Amino acid sequence: MGVIVVTKNQIKTTYTHLEAERALVATLFSDASARDAIFTESGILAEDRFSSRVLGAAFVALEQMFFDGADISIHSLHEHIERSGFQINEKDNNTLSEVCGVLEATSDYLTCIELIQSKYIARQSQEVLEKLSDESAAAFRGEDLSRTLDVAQQRIEALQGLLTGTKKNGSLPLAHFVTGAIDRLQQLSEREDDSPVTGVPTGVVELDNMTTGLQPGDLVIVGARPSMGKTAMLLKMADSACQHVGKNGKNPGGAVIIYSMEMLGEALANRFIAMKGRIDLQAMRTGKLSDEDMGRFVDTLERLAHFDHLCLCDQASITSAFIRADLRRKRKQFDKIAFVGIDYLGLMESPPGARINDIRANEVAGFSRDLKRIALEEKCPVVALAQLNRSLESRPNKRPLMSDLRDSGGIEQDADLITFLYRDEYYNPDTKDKGKLEIIVAKQRNGPTGVVYASYDGRYTAVDNLTGGWQ
Repeated sequence: MGVIVVTKNQIKTTYTHLEAERALVATLFSDASARDAIFTESGILAEDRFSSRVLGAAFVALEQMFFDGADISIHSLHEHIERSGFQINEKDNNTLSEVCGVLEATSDYLTCIELIQSKYIARQSQEVLEKLSDESAAAFRGEDLSRTLDVAQQRIEALQGLLTGTKKNGSLPLAHFVTGAIDRLQQLSEREDDSPVTGVPTGVVELDNMTTGLQPGDLVIVGARPSMGKTAMLLKMADSACQHVGKNGKNPGGAVIIYSMEMLGEALANRFIAMKGRIDLQAMRTGKLSDEDMGRFVDTLERLAHFDHLCLCDQASITSAFIRADLRRKRKQFDKIAFVGIDYLGLMESPPGARINDIRANEVAGFSRDLKRIALEEKCPVVALAQLNRSLESRPNKRPLMSDLRDSGGIEQDADLITFLYRDEYYNPDTKDKGKLEIIVAKQRNGPTGVVYASYDGRYTAVDNLTGGWQ
């Protein structure tokens, strides 16, 4: 008994509606009112929506002629099509002659557009599924699976945009954006409180006063040498973001996510509990909690039970593609992303084989660009911790400078806000500034720079507002 082999090409279905394409072009060629209705509506149809290349080229040529105010005839249509670089062969010529010389205009051209769009979506779906099948097979043969999944999600989301009618409008008049700015200003002026914070609060009042909070779409860099309090600062910001998007963690208005490549999730959770409950972290690590600390521990756990929107990821190897894919899943679960933290930038990895000339600075610069794009895509602040060069340790004044950013590359260019942390007691145990954390705002794209102060308590690894009257 023979075996029948069916190849992919044999079972492939071609989704087209040539009758609708021909009728639409015939109508646009002969009906001025149809041209006016269709071509003045931005993004209603594009050349690639047509399965027939010559009819797609004719659509573009007719659109250009409409806006140029040119007379429309078979001869001028041929000229415009060939001027675009499209070579009209004998078959194409016969198609144009029949469509523009024989077919009559239809009053139901909107239905034609819907049919053309729907068949285009079907073709795109077919193409995406085929590519995903091929790329998945390649990924399982040893290529980067996380990148394949990220690309798959992007393509599926693009298809969803087509299905829901999402379209690109191109450039818009300034008035479109001015209206949004006026609405934003009105919302701010009607707030009940007098807080200067218009974004996500950092939890440090002085820093909020200078920055107005962490703004959607901003890439924020927090740089410091080891043991200065970078992770504590990130946890403080994440906690503040949780309070901002949902009172006491209830009715959250978005996910707050920390990606940690330096610390296990359990260790990060312990630090968060110690910070929130003012519990000695060393006592937690040894399990020797006092009765008072145990009470705080239980109380803190009860409060944190409501923080379902606070998510931690402690995967050791994290790429930009992995973050993008994970954020898409979280956005679907929580409707939006409110805050993203990266601990830390220097530990991110490129997909296998993607390193740029083995130059780490170029690779890190690529990460900063990716994180900035993620901030814009998710319309949320992205806060990335960064290590500083060891060379600053040899300076008399060890307060960080922009040039101290390790593998800085494009970090300075991409970041909207760059802050450095400095604790004098780390270098000078007898300093009068014990417990004082300097937050040096070295760059702020839309605001002032300078130094603000907070407190740091190593017992709880907690950053807080100053209460001791620091000057």
